[in-house]
Amino acid sequence: MTQAFLPPELGMKLDEAKLWTAILSYAGEPIRLGPANASLTFELAERPAPAGAALIVEGADSAKALISLTSFPFKALFNSDLQPAELFDLPDGLRGAILEGIVAMIAGALPAHRAGALRLAGTGSVGGLSDRPEMKRLRWFAVSLRGLAPEPITFDFGVDPVVLGRALGSGSFAARAAWSDLKTRLTAEVSLALGAIDLPVVEARALRPGDFVVLAETVGRTAVLHAGDLAIDLKAENGRWTVVARRTERRWRAETRSGASRMSDQPTAGGLTVALDFDLGRTTVPIADLESWQPGAIVALDLPAPKEGIEITVRANGEVIGTGDLVRLDDRVAVRLTRLNLSR
Repeated sequence: MTQAFLPPELGMKLDEAKLWTAILSYAGEPIRLGPANASLTFELAERPAPAGAALIVEGADSAKALISLTSFPFKALFNSDLQPAELFDLPDGLRGAILEGIVAMIAGALPAHRAGALRLAGTGSVGGLSDRPEMKRLRWFAVSLRGLAPEPITFDFGVDPVVLGRALGSGSFAARAAWSDLKTRLTAEVSLALGAIDLPVVEARALRPGDFVVLAETVGRTAVLHAGDLAIDLKAENGRWTVVARRTERRWRAETRSGASRMSDQPTAGGLTVALDFDLGRTTVPIADLESWQPGAIVALDLPAPKEGIEITVRANGEVIGTGDLVRLDDRVAVRLTRLNLSR
C-alpha cells in the first residue's frame, strides 16, 4: 500500500526536512536522465516483504541503501526467461556478475555527481538487511527506470532520507525546497471586494458624493478576493470565508497615460463600461497562503467584518477613485459615496 504522506523524520534538521519535502513533491513525475529518452519515476512505498531478496548498494561516501528488484528485461537483453527472484538460486560467481551488471546499469543512468557511483556491496533478505542499525531509518520508494531497455527496470529502493538529501542536495530538488521556503516569506497584496458593478462610462462619470450605489443581495454572503489578475470567489460559512472557485479576471489595463483619468480617457460610446469594485479593505498575505487557497479552503484575512457604517474603498478599473460607507436601504445593502476623485 502506498503511503500518502510521511512527515520528516525526528532528528532531521530543518533544511533536511525541507529538502525531503521537495524530493517527495516529484513523486509521480517522470524525471529526465542523461541517456537519450531515459526517465525515472518514483512513488512512496511500504517496505517489501521481509523474505524478499535485496542488494546492498554503496555510494562514494560509503552511505548504503537497499535495492529489491521487481522486474528486469532479461528476455529483451539476454533472451533469458530469468526472473529477479531466481537470481539468488544461481551459482555465486554467475549471480555476482549479473547483479553487478544490473547495479552498474542503474548507476550508469544516474548523474555521476549524484548517485552514479553506486556499487554492489552485498546481498541478503529485505528483513535481515533493513533490521541492521544503520538501516533503521530507511524509507522506501517504488522506482521505474524507462528508456534503458525495451521494457522498464522496476525496483524498490530503501534509503535514509538524510542520505538521499545529501545525494540530491543541489539542482532542481534544492531549488524547489528553497522556493517553498521563500514563498512563506514573500507576500502579495490582496483586496476583498464585497460587490462590483459595471456602469456605462457616462453614468460612472456622473457619480457624485452623496450618491448611493446599491449592491447585490448577496453582500455579506459572498465576496471576491483580488490579487492582480487572480480572482478567488468566496462564500461566508459559519462566520468564515470559504473558497468557492479560482479564476483569472482582468478588470483593468496595466498602463495609462501619466495623469490621465481612468474613465475620462475612454471614448463615450454607449457600449463601453467601467468596472467599479467596492472593497472592504486591503491586506498582505504570504504567496504560499495565496497558492493554498483552493476550493474548499478556509481563508483567514486580517480585515474587519462587513457591517453598517464601515468605510468602503471604491475602485474604477482597479484604481482608487473614492470612499464610501456601507449602509442599509430597506432590505438592501448599498454604499453611500463620501469622496470621489474622478480626475485621477
